[in-house]
Amino acid sequence: MADGGITLYPDDPTLQADAGSIVNGKYKFLASAGKKRVEIRASKEVPYTGPSKAPRDPVFAEYIPAKCHEKSELTLDVATDRSNQKDFALDSK
Repeated sequence: MADGGITLYPDDPTLQADAGSIVNGKYKFLASAGKKRVEIRASKEVPYTGPSKAPRDPVFAEYIPAKCHEKSELTLDVATDRSNQKDFALDSK
């Protein structure tokens, strides 16, 4: 994906999530250690379908499936003693 966002949610809901941007298919940011649930999001502008003369802001929609974000089962175990590089294969279905 050209651009988007990635968020790492800890198993403990009282702890803060870590997040970063995806640029040209790559991401890099600092994250706290531990097992994380991964959400990846990307949106694109879609055609406006409301009244033709109504003032509006651009309309955006997610273009990757919910199984990559709100219904994600993607995980990453962030460690402090090694590289945490992880590629996630995404499809549009």
